[in-house]
Amino acid sequence: VNLSEVVSRTVRELGPTLKDKGLTIQQDIKTEEITVMGDRHQLEQVIVELLSNAIDHSMAGSSIYVICHRPSANGTAVIEVADEG
Repeated sequence: VNLSEVVSRTVRELGPTLKDKGLTIQQDIKTEEITVMGDRHQLEQVIVELLSNAIDHSMAGSSIYVICHRPSANGTAVIEVADEG
């Protein structure tokens, strides 16, 4: 599964919710393919849950930060979600 693609698509799908809540999203999702073994649907569910928690704990006018990268050659993929709440 291309994790970068899954994260990007999930962020796009939550765009209307972010807009309705007056939130902005700052993304640093690497464009190169980050391939991981896993179930696409379950990965999407985890990302939605992380972003939903950030949305729920953020005040209007604040930002949510999403980073997806592979920081080292050991193969580990990382998704980071942070909010200002």
